[in-house]
Order: sequence, then C-alpha cells, then structure tokens
Amino acid sequence: MDFLDPIFIRQVKAARALLGWSQKDLAAHSGVSLSTLNRLERGEGDPSISSLRLVYKSFEHWGIRFINEPTGELGVVVSAEALKANR
Repeated sequence: MDFLDPIFIRQVKAARALLGWSQKDLAAHSGVSLSTLNRLERGEGDPSISSLRLVYKSFEHWGIRFINEPTGELGVVVSAEALKANR
C-alpha cells in the first residue's frame, strides 16, 4: 500500500463511509488524533507514515480491504461481517 498516493485519502473517506464512521470514530479506533485525520482528508499537512499505517491497520482490523491493482483497479471493499458488527 502506498500511503502517500493521493488515492489513499479518497479510499480512507470511502472506507469511513462504508463503516458509517465519522472522523471521530476513526480517531478512536486508530489512535490517530482527530486533527491529524481532518488535515489528512483535506489534503493538508504532512501526516507521518506511522499515522497512515495506524489508519490502514484500523480499517483492516474492521474488515476493510483497500484495492490498488497494477491493472488500475482501485477501490475499497468491506466484508458483510464488518458491516453487521458496525451497525
């Protein structure tokens, strides 16, 4: 996963939407500060790789997969179990 690719930020927003999470929810699940997440999603600042990894790992833990295929396919997938757990 290339955390510095601008598509990652879009995928973070999509993953939050799939789980029905606010930025505050993501902050609580990932341990990354709300202000860092806010800046990340606005494309401002320079978040650390460790913060980006925490975000990624948090989503992964909750059943989200980020798709970045060499063929150009991009996306975010969530398991049915994860959706049920987040209701």
